[in-house]
Amino acid sequence: MTNNYAGGAVVSFRAIDRASHVFDGRSSLTSVIALLGLLESIVLYDKLWYLPFGDRGHEAVSQANLWTAMTARGLIAPIGYAMLEEDSTVLVSARDAWKRQMGSLPHIPSYGHVSRTELLDNVFDHAMGAQVWAYDDFLNDDHQLTADGLSRWVDHVTGVGFDQAEQDANDGEDDGRYIDWERAAIYMARATLVGRLDCDYVGDAIEDPIVRIVNTHVSRNAAARLYARLSDDFRANILALATDGLPVVLPVPPIAALLLERSAGGMDSILSEAVALREEFAPFRQRYRQYAESLRNPAGMTLTDLMSARREALDEVEGALGRVGGGRTDTRLISEIVGATLKPSDDQGVSLEIEPSVSLTSLAKVGVQRFTLSRIKGRAKMLFDAYGKAMQIRNYHSLIGKALAVHVTADEYEAYVAYTSAVDKLAGGRPVRR
Repeated sequence: MTNNYAGGAVVSFRAIDRASHVFDGRSSLTSVIALLGLLESIVLYDKLWYLPFGDRGHEAVSQANLWTAMTARGLIAPIGYAMLEEDSTVLVSARDAWKRQMGSLPHIPSYGHVSRTELLDNVFDHAMGAQVWAYDDFLNDDHQLTADGLSRWVDHVTGVGFDQAEQDANDGEDDGRYIDWERAAIYMARATLVGRLDCDYVGDAIEDPIVRIVNTHVSRNAAARLYARLSDDFRANILALATDGLPVVLPVPPIAALLLERSAGGMDSILSEAVALREEFAPFRQRYRQYAESLRNPAGMTLTDLMSARREALDEVEGALGRVGGGRTDTRLISEIVGATLKPSDDQGVSLEIEPSVSLTSLAKVGVQRFTLSRIKGRAKMLFDAYGKAMQIRNYHSLIGKALAVHVTADEYEAYVAYTSAVDKLAGGRPVRR
């Protein structure tokens, strides 16, 4: 099984197509979310790939202006269609893993004219090879963000009110019930195959919450995982301010916020800034790539060595981020890390300088010593710097309107939050309460 793609991410057709809509006059909330996620991915992953599910020759994605702009800058490359052929070892492994995952979910439709095994095989085949546009109609696929649409979608995907006798008597024509379930299953199948490449899967706003259901989709990329922890805390802070009256509808995560703030607006300027920030983040990606490579090639390493490598790479930084999310408002660790500056030193290579605004007493209160702070800062300097710089952005509330010329309403965002909440409940196998 190949690992040539390890450390990278596969970007879906939907993510590229929807993000492109921001720049061609067809923008919506979901297209803005797709763009923000794509920008973060450019900075955080070693390489972005496009696996042409139902898009042999990547003809469909080539219609998206964002694809053209990204390929011209070397930011994304297609994977050969051979990965999706029936004799592909990766595909066979992914099919089995996906079937096991589907068996753990509360509902799989069944009909009198087709067995459950045949149904799953057919859906998987559609996920790999059906024409990409067959399941990616941007005019209709956001129906679940409306109140009535979400209600129907939940019923269809969970099987609520499913009349087995009625379905056994028909040929599958059931007013969209099967199509809603199939689309969700298709997103999961694609993410499962991508996971077999040791890649993360970057979908659009509708795909991503469903992709999180997939057991094999645990973020293998340590850099992206650490950033997600930091981004979650940043988002929580912004939403708290919004609750108090800050006119922010859609929280923009730190990396995307920096790119929008630095750009002059428009696709070319935003992508140019993304290339520059990607270069700034190169040492950060390299650090965590080295850790991942030690796990993939552990020859000569003991378990103690590997556990030490994990602590050096992840545990202490994740612990720091855990303190950030712990709700401390008096002596938040992130403030101390952002307020501490690493500078070159002749004797030890790097030294720690505590800014005057940072109280050493407050550091002691959260149990952080100078040398510990230095280690943590060194392992994730770009990450914490991005957080600190994003916190200094002026007019954060107008970033999307200024850089993207898009207006997102509170109603749109509330509808999207309702959708993601419904998916979260499905992921836990719990029925969605009405």
